[in-house]
Amino acid sequence: MTERQQAARLGVTGAALHKSEQSEADERITLGQLRKLADSLGCDLVYALVPRKPLAEVVHGRAKQLANDDVHGVAHAMSLEDQRPTDERLQKQVDRRTEELLRGKWSDLWR
Repeated sequence: MTERQQAARLGVTGAALHKSEQSEADERITLGQLRKLADSLGCDLVYALVPRKPLAEVVHGRAKQLANDDVHGVAHAMSLEDQRPTDERLQKQVDRRTEELLRGKWSDLWR
């Protein structure tokens, strides 16, 4: 099928179709352009962000990050008083804090 035939089928001009195809190839197509193309094809445009990792992995990673921030923030203050726990003790505290955060409301992980 030629570009002109495709454009006619979509109900757009050949120039408009070419512009849209070029914009898409250059990774600069707009949502408006995509919406018009979808509409001309009798379709709805669905715009979605899909996580690269499973949700449980994302949540656990966020909990661990917050736990690290919490525990190491306290450890820093303790080191100023020469009371910093050992690395092994800090890791146990991070693990414990991670589990506490995971047992709480997940929405709190993005505070």
